[in-house]
Amino acid sequence: MIVEFRSVVFLATLLFFTLILILNLKTFLKLRTSLVPSLVSVLLILMMVLFYFDKPVQAFLLFLVALTVSLAYLPEMWRDWAKLMKGEKVEPNEKVRLRDLLSWKVWVKLGYKHGAEKTSLIYALSFSLVFAASYTLVAFLLSIDGSLAPIIVAVVMFPVNYFLMKKALKNALEI
Repeated sequence: MIVEFRSVVFLATLLFFTLILILNLKTFLKLRTSLVPSLVSVLLILMMVLFYFDKPVQAFLLFLVALTVSLAYLPEMWRDWAKLMKGEKVEPNEKVRLRDLLSWKVWVKLGYKHGAEKTSLIYALSFSLVFAASYTLVAFLLSIDGSLAPIIVAVVMFPVNYFLMKKALKNALEI
């Protein structure tokens, strides 16, 4: 039996969003952060299922719902980020390790080393590039009609992520 490439990409993407959902739920239980990131993860999983079954209009509408929920959560998001960063218990002189890239530790360590402004700039740029590239790659691999939507979202989210991270870092680092 030959497995379709499209199915493999779909399953990998589904696995990715499911792992994000599990991490969000774990964070909620451990630090009592908001459930909104978990809800958004569920919406993105459902969106991928709709894309897979060739329902792009419904998938796009679900994406808009996820985006709306995320935007409504923005004013409170920095507090959750600060909780996450404070929970990492990082010393100011610790060096960045490869495994730190899988947690908030990397941002706290960079914050201590380079300050909240530079670190927030790196975070926002990284987020925007990874978001646009991953969305574009998945759209290409699943043969979804391309558009400028991921690029536009990445550009719009850049300043939002910068200011949220800067506020959260300053709070977490107590600057």
